[in-house]
Amino acid sequence: MENDKKKRVRKQAGRLQAKPHIAQRLWEVERKSMPQVAKIALGFTVAIILTILLVPNLRISQPDYKVGNIATRDIKAPADYLLKDVQATERRIEAAEKEVSTVFDLDSIILSEISLRVNDAFAQVHALEGNAPKDKSAKNSTKLKARRAEVFRERLGVKVSDNTIRMLERNKYQPKIAEHIINVMRVVLNRGMVGDDREYLLASVNGIVIRNLETGEARSVTDTDSILDSSTLEPFLQKAISRLVPEKPNEIRTIVRSLTLEFVRPNLVVNLAETQTRIQRAVDEVKPVYFELKKGESIIRAGDPITEEKLMKLQGLAPAVSGIKMIYTWLGLLVLVITILYLGWIYLSKFKHWVISNNQQLILLSAIFVGNILFIKGAIYIAGSMAESQSLILQTSFYYAIPFAIGAMLAAILFDMEIAILFSVATFILAGVLIRDNISYPLLALVGSLVASFRGKQYRQRSTLLLTGVFVGLGSLAIVVSADLINNTLFTTQGGFDALMGFVGGIMVGIIVSGILPIFESLFNMATDIKLLELSDPNHPLLRELVVQAPGTYHHSVVVGSLAEEAAKNVMANDLFARVASYYHDVGKIYKPEYFIENQQDSVNRHDKLSPSMSGLILISHIKDGAELGREHKLPPAIIDIIKQHHGTNLISFFYNKAKEQNNQSHQEVDENDFRYHGPKPQGKEAAIVMLADSVEAAARTLGNPTPARLNNVVQRIVNHNFIDGQLDECDLSLKDLHIIVDSFVRILAAIFHQRITYPQQEEGVEEIPHSVPEFDFGGKQTKPEQSKH
Repeated sequence: MENDKKKRVRKQAGRLQAKPHIAQRLWEVERKSMPQVAKIALGFTVAIILTILLVPNLRISQPDYKVGNIATRDIKAPADYLLKDVQATERRIEAAEKEVSTVFDLDSIILSEISLRVNDAFAQVHALEGNAPKDKSAKNSTKLKARRAEVFRERLGVKVSDNTIRMLERNKYQPKIAEHIINVMRVVLNRGMVGDDREYLLASVNGIVIRNLETGEARSVTDTDSILDSSTLEPFLQKAISRLVPEKPNEIRTIVRSLTLEFVRPNLVVNLAETQTRIQRAVDEVKPVYFELKKGESIIRAGDPITEEKLMKLQGLAPAVSGIKMIYTWLGLLVLVITILYLGWIYLSKFKHWVISNNQQLILLSAIFVGNILFIKGAIYIAGSMAESQSLILQTSFYYAIPFAIGAMLAAILFDMEIAILFSVATFILAGVLIRDNISYPLLALVGSLVASFRGKQYRQRSTLLLTGVFVGLGSLAIVVSADLINNTLFTTQGGFDALMGFVGGIMVGIIVSGILPIFESLFNMATDIKLLELSDPNHPLLRELVVQAPGTYHHSVVVGSLAEEAAKNVMANDLFARVASYYHDVGKIYKPEYFIENQQDSVNRHDKLSPSMSGLILISHIKDGAELGREHKLPPAIIDIIKQHHGTNLISFFYNKAKEQNNQSHQEVDENDFRYHGPKPQGKEAAIVMLADSVEAAARTLGNPTPARLNNVVQRIVNHNFIDGQLDECDLSLKDLHIIVDSFVRILAAIFHQRITYPQQEEGVEEIPHSVPEFDFGGKQTKPEQSKH
């Protein structure tokens, strides 16, 4: 049995050591989550609505005009366009195509093959000389000459005239002749020679590119006349021989010329595929020529003749507003919106699961998101109308006054800062889609939204909303000033209006949120910090009724609130929520206050005349009664959750043990579940802290001599008990948090139950609670409890 208890302790410790999140759980977790299909349907509905808001009205009908026709009506650009100038772009493409040089492949292996054959031929001839018979008769000499000629022709592999053979015989097949042939061939082939591809060479007005097939190197040749062909080969060859081959004996030049002409062949071949690839690459790199049409700009006026320029604008506008283009625009925006929503869903699933598990919360988040974009869209139209109604302030200046940060501020107030930051990024992206004139507008939306998000912890007074609007305005002003400085328009009339509108836009955020926040609080029964402060007023009807009907419970709740607030603050939970929820956690005792010891004014205990099971039912019923009272007084669902969870599934051990003693005599079994609260267990930090503070305060009042050491002993033992009993399984408190909570409780209790002078007539009261629960120091070591003095 002891081993099982140790295993359970280790299991709980492992769970609590997981990294906690700091979300403010201000929602009712017991509500059923909508089915996955319904969530997907909600997501697609939001995506479609946002796409409709993002797609501008670009459709216009236009007659089929030709140059010289008279326009029958005015046509204006319905939006800002950047249209392609087809004719100018085609001229650029043609110029780019002409700039590409034709590619010729150079076969450098030809020279290696020729060198090998020439050297081999001359070497074989000289080898015959070494193997010739010593008999130098005329007959043998003739045979040897014939044999040399045969071997030379065979090894050389080209046609060699008899006259060339005779000259070679007279010059004894000198090896230097082979060197001269190879040197001349090298000069000829390095220059490059074309055959039937001469026409491509002549068509290459910008020169050619010669690419070496062996090395892969490429070089440009602008003087195409230097490339050899059949008509220019012989003159060039003659010059090369004159330069490279000695004048005497003259027969050597003749031999070199004759054999070179036999060997030489074109080594440059046009590569049309590579040339076309380069042309296509050059075309792809051509930047289209665009002309800009501003929204409302007149394209054609009724009665004016259609010129080529006007027709080009009209024709350029047609593809931009065609049906297929609109479909592409719709699909593109839909994909963008779905991507944003999907990434947001992943974030919420991993880090804010308490949001997606609640129908009301998910619907509210979607409504804020859609409403924010809808508001921005409407503000854009209003800005356009205001710009058209006067000529002093430009439409671009009015755009700076759009209150982009409304959604982020609402998210920070109604949810938390992290979700508000997520809103800020989404607003930045979608604002850039709505207003494409300048990146400064999306940046304005991002900075203003982030400022509103970072002040999420400070929204505890209605006036704070207006102050946040001032900060948003200052952040917007910084963006406007930087943008105008970059554009050199700050110190102009337009720059002044831009700055003014940016600051006004921030102020409008605070004003608008101040007006619509009560609506959200009422419709969704939200527990915002502002709402919580209003609920903390002692004049609240439910608290006043608690004071009258159960004054001891009210005092107990106030002390629990102080304990919970201090502990929540130290573990980065919502301290205000923890305090206010503590005020209401025991309101269910209003119906039967005399059955709870803190409200018993005499020494009569009503439970003495009841069976243990009935007493247990009365104690458990205050949870249900409290939740019903909370709903009647329209308390936020989050506070009702605390009412339900503040006892978890703890065992009412006194009456359970009493029932066991009575039933042991009748040999009947007692079901432990009949004496446990119905729960649920605490689902968040605040609920767990209230549960612990409730137990700690009740136990501390039983101490006759509440020294800090004894208070620490009591607090430690109560926290241990709830920890081992599994009451903290479903909340996100870590072991470190529990250490901090214990220290916070002891510090507050020591201040409340401080040392007093003991008078002689003062009777010694009960000092400690039962020591039936082993202590656990949250470091894995179990310690022995302090022995009772009774």
